[in-house]
Amino acid sequence: FFSSRRRHTRLQGDWSSDVCSSDLNAGNLDHRPRIIGVGRVGGPAAYIWSDDLGKTWKQGTLPEIGAMAFDVKFVDDQRGFIASATHADVAQSQALILATDDGGSTWREVYRSARPFEVTWKLSFPSKDVGYCTIQSYNPDTSASARFVAKTTDGGKTWSEIPLVDDHRVRQFGVAFLDENIGWVGAMPHGFGTTDGGNSWSKVDFGNAVNKIRLISSSEGVTGYAIGAEVHRMQLPANATGKERSSNNSP
Repeated sequence: FFSSRRRHTRLQGDWSSDVCSSDLNAGNLDHRPRIIGVGRVGGPAAYIWSDDLGKTWKQGTLPEIGAMAFDVKFVDDQRGFIASATHADVAQSQALILATDDGGSTWREVYRSARPFEVTWKLSFPSKDVGYCTIQSYNPDTSASARFVAKTTDGGKTWSEIPLVDDHRVRQFGVAFLDENIGWVGAMPHGFGTTDGGNSWSKVDFGNAVNKIRLISSSEGVTGYAIGAEVHRMQLPANATGKERSSNNSP
């Protein structure tokens, strides 16, 4: 994440084994790169950054409601989001998304689920306006089988829940979108794909418990990597249709 702004908060404690996710996005070449990390599962939540390519790190302040932090994504030098949860005990937790409009100086709640046993997990912003966030459920009640993905269409100001599947076995992990409509969700016991912005989903066989999905674009098309219990790769030609992109071909 590229930014020329600097802050002076000292890093507290030993965080080296607690960072769950980091963000480093390309920006203007006349700006310094900023590396941002968040963690951790089980709490306490931490938000850290480095302005000198990792030589030194500083720690920011998150609101008390953010008890855990799993992923971080900045869409520009000021607007960013953290996938979080309201309680360190998952049985008491609701899925939570935090947002900043001032480069991480302050954070506020922009989404909270209404159900217990939930946390958010991974974020994907294919554009500055449209974003997706996976919601994990650990509810042991088999009747609590509805699974959802959080979506924003106004740059993260508001979020709504779109249905993924009604299946108690499913637990979501990674998410990646090629554009505002075409994307994938990694999950147990299999993945899901959509070509219509999450209005409908189909089964995708790219492995179990895919926690990271990476899409690399080039003039020849897009190479995708799905990383979970196994690593799968797919190659999408530059002229691939949305139907072809979300097919069951193994990445």
